[in-house]
Amino acid sequence: MKIRIDETNHIGFDDSVLKDIGRFKDLSSWLSAIKDNTTTFHPLDCAVLYGQKVLWVVRAGQVTEDIDTVIKKVRKLPADHRNFPNDYTEIQADTFERELFFKI
Repeated sequence: MKIRIDETNHIGFDDSVLKDIGRFKDLSSWLSAIKDNTTTFHPLDCAVLYGQKVLWVVRAGQVTEDIDTVIKKVRKLPADHRNFPNDYTEIQADTFERELFFKI
């Protein structure tokens, strides 16, 4: 798993993106937590980039209407692609701009 955090890396804070993601076993469970508003890191923009597809999770701070569809699509991915950590996913975060992207 490759992780790139730009701008600010506030690992020591309670809403740290790495601490938050680390609480979940896989990407689909983290996405479900975003839907239920139980994450500590709240991105303004978040998407799953899979192949040529962009599956938006959060845009301009609002959870997208098709979040359930995104969760279902991510659950269909092989476990070795959606589990944390893995060898296939690249996480790009900008904690200052509150952007988070998962490239699979």
